[in-house]
Amino acid sequence: MCLRGGAAFSRTPVWKTLGGRRYGETLDFRGLLHSPMNEQGVVFLFATLAVELGFLVESLSTDFPDCEAKRRVGNGWERVRIEFEYESRNFRRHRHDPKACDLIVCWEHNWEKSPIEVLALKLLVMGRASPSALPSPPTEAPRFASAEWGERVPSSAKRAAFAR
Repeated sequence: MCLRGGAAFSRTPVWKTLGGRRYGETLDFRGLLHSPMNEQGVVFLFATLAVELGFLVESLSTDFPDCEAKRRVGNGWERVRIEFEYESRNFRRHRHDPKACDLIVCWEHNWEKSPIEVLALKLLVMGRASPSALPSPPTEAPRFASAEWGERVPSSAKRAAFAR
């Protein structure tokens, strides 16, 4: 708070940057203190929400597309190729092929005529989008080979259940 003549005034000071790391607005959501400032923040945030949004991540990559996942559709699952972007229009700026991607997951949706489905996490996290508009999350975790989930399923059964 700045003081003028000994009295406080409410204008927030704007400081000159020191050139260090910059942070987004305060978010304090599931371990992420600040809102994303780049694609990596979007990836982290998506990971915290994936199961609730009805996604199971199969792989992450630095190659295009960034992620392969399954998403809940009715009583089954479908493959979805995901590209993470800070802003949805970066998909076009990076010259990605829309035919090789099914979903853009971003923080800010600013590409009105996107030919690809867009999931804007900012609207969801900040409460401006209704989670009921999204697909219902799985009612139980799928049974894969995992000590955490108990029963072991043979690899051939996993491949058959999630065939592309």
